[in-house]
Amino acid sequence: MTVYILRRLLSTIPVLFGVSLLVFSFVHLIPGDPALAMLGEHATEENVARIRERLGLNERLDVQYVRFMVGKMTFEKIDKDDVYLTRKGNPCVKLAKLDKLTVCQHDSQVWTDKYDQNSCRKLGSVMVCHAGGVVWGDLGNSIHGNIPVSTELKRRFPATVELAIVAILIAILIAIPAGIISALKRNSLVDTATMIGALVGVSMPIFWLAILLMYIFGLLLGWLPTSSRLSVGVTVDHITGMNIVDSLLTRNWVALKDSIRHILLPAMALATIPLAIIARMMRSSMLEVLGQDYVRTARAKGLSEYNVIMRHVVRNALLPVVTIIGLQFGSLMGGAILTETVFAWPGIGKWVFDAISGRDYPIVQSVTLLIAVIFVFVNLAVDVSYAFLNPRIRYDS
Repeated sequence: MTVYILRRLLSTIPVLFGVSLLVFSFVHLIPGDPALAMLGEHATEENVARIRERLGLNERLDVQYVRFMVGKMTFEKIDKDDVYLTRKGNPCVKLAKLDKLTVCQHDSQVWTDKYDQNSCRKLGSVMVCHAGGVVWGDLGNSIHGNIPVSTELKRRFPATVELAIVAILIAILIAIPAGIISALKRNSLVDTATMIGALVGVSMPIFWLAILLMYIFGLLLGWLPTSSRLSVGVTVDHITGMNIVDSLLTRNWVALKDSIRHILLPAMALATIPLAIIARMMRSSMLEVLGQDYVRTARAKGLSEYNVIMRHVVRNALLPVVTIIGLQFGSLMGGAILTETVFAWPGIGKWVFDAISGRDYPIVQSVTLLIAVIFVFVNLAVDVSYAFLNPRIRYDS
């Protein structure tokens, strides 16, 4: 199992590299100019050219891609005698200590203004410093506002994760029992109604359903709020960034109730499509397993119908369903843009929507790459879970 997981993790490197290259290429094929989007339609050509030069948009695409991946890098040889970080032709001035090294001044610019302590790494006798670069975990700054993408992503990402988790839980809790009942009562009225409902759920546009839920439960009935994550005056001490989890950890029951009320509508809208897909897959998988020889053998041995269904049928039917659940969870992470926009949910979906409108390349590239990483690790977790659901599956090599 360990060897299999390590091999899968190594195989993600070329996958993520390919994804980063495709994302970078497609983003730069989007019509529009970020500099023009910043300055407005009436900006002069000189101002646009100056902004493009400052953002590095006037460079070749291959140069921009390398800078996005590894950032701007400098390589400096370490003086072994006084262990100072020196720069050729310039005096070394003690400014700030970095482990056993002293950061030095160069061209009247303090290094610590450009490179923080976390952006320098010692490789043998060479100190490598960088500014930006996905490889180093630095996603750069946004074009609009010059805000660090990683900082904003850290603030918004828990909101999207929380919404996706609640949505997939709603889908699982409704879809799996519905699929089981539908398969056991094949061609009955219950089966027909379930499959019609699943077909409607797959076909229904999320933005239309979101507006419908807001109108019914928010405006007509007044049961649930239609926007934001918390009511005015309700606060949560953030630990994970997810309001429900943090409310439980801090035992803030008022915030817990308010968080659940705010997340229900967007989670229901987001859960509709995965709910329908999981229900249909569960029904199909159940029908296939019910016709297997070992199910008939189990019944012939005198096992109760409950044990036959739960121990032999459902467990084996869950294998393809788990795959669908993993893929749908990854899709929820990337497909929450419309839901978050309609409900003003402060997650990465609405953030990316605004970034696409403003041609903010660093945000779009970083979030897309993050979603690709999530997909890769979710698929790995799904594959590993097969061994627990079916003892016949082994990952020995």
